[in-house]
Amino acid sequence: MKITIIGPTGGGKSTLARRISQKFSIPHVELDRFWFESGGKLKQTDEERAHVAHEIRNKITPLLLEDNWVCDGTYARIQPEIAKMADQVVLIDISFLERIGNHFTRLRTRADRHPEVTLLSDILYFGEIAKRQFTSQKKVQDLATAHADKLVRLRRRKEIDRYFQSLG
Repeated sequence: MKITIIGPTGGGKSTLARRISQKFSIPHVELDRFWFESGGKLKQTDEERAHVAHEIRNKITPLLLEDNWVCDGTYARIQPEIAKMADQVVLIDISFLERIGNHFTRLRTRADRHPEVTLLSDILYFGEIAKRQFTSQKKVQDLATAHADKLVRLRRRKEIDRYFQSLG
């Protein structure tokens, strides 16, 4: 089982990946974690972005050689390579308002937050979610189109839950 989960910010990619990883005791390749560990930050030059992508690629390559894994994250420089190796590409494509609601819940509970993420940066991240609604949508759709033969598109929370229950 090799599953990569893509989609816009705040859709629940990491939550679903974590659930799959725990249920099947398989590695969780969390691209955000590797991004933080590689020096990623919101404002980066092209050179810094390329360096971070290179570092992430070096860290995840051994994990992707495993027989089973679940990966989450939509990093344009890396995800196409991961999607090629995956058996399934899962696109979480829930509405913008649901994603804002998800982030509000994440902000309120502070559950499963990276230690690098402060409360203030999480508050400011609402603006990033709105910005990415327009800037990353094409990248996500292009990736989905490129892997249409193994794409699973989930548009509602109930669909995400049904998909999770169907694995096995």
